[in-house]
Amino acid sequence: MKAYCTLLLCLLLLVGCRKKEEAFSSYLRFTMDGKTIECSRNIEASGNYIRGTNLNTQVITISGDWTTSVQEAGSIALELFNYNNTTGEWQLESPGGATLWLEFLNGSLLTGGTYSARGADTKLIIEQVDDRYIKGRFSFDASMITGPGTAVKKTVTNGAFHIKRNP
Repeated sequence: MKAYCTLLLCLLLLVGCRKKEEAFSSYLRFTMDGKTIECSRNIEASGNYIRGTNLNTQVITISGDWTTSVQEAGSIALELFNYNNTTGEWQLESPGGATLWLEFLNGSLLTGGTYSARGADTKLIIEQVDDRYIKGRFSFDASMITGPGTAVKKTVTNGAFHIKRNP
């Protein structure tokens, strides 16, 4: 009986001392035209493999949504094609790139638009990556065509993320 109680006590101590997984809170934030934006919903880092005629490639998408006021909300998505699950610096080129979707509520009228960015000034730096988390920085200039020869530009700087990855 004494041996049974000792075994039970040891078992309880071992189970009770097991390391608990720490709580993790993902973040995705940046500055847009001088205004700090913090995504508060749908923060994701998901990867997949695309097969097709010209696209046999690994893709990772980093995205999130935000609301800055009752009249203003938006979302951001960074798509990196040919991603090999390593740290480094990449340009977001076509296919892929960075997309901002902005919505503005003026009275009862909802307006908005999609701003796109691709090319040499569109940087994504992956600082840490493993099967569970991805961390990095980004910056880009995005534009929305508003008419022939005219566009509205948004500048995104100080972008940072640390996200629990979706399988």
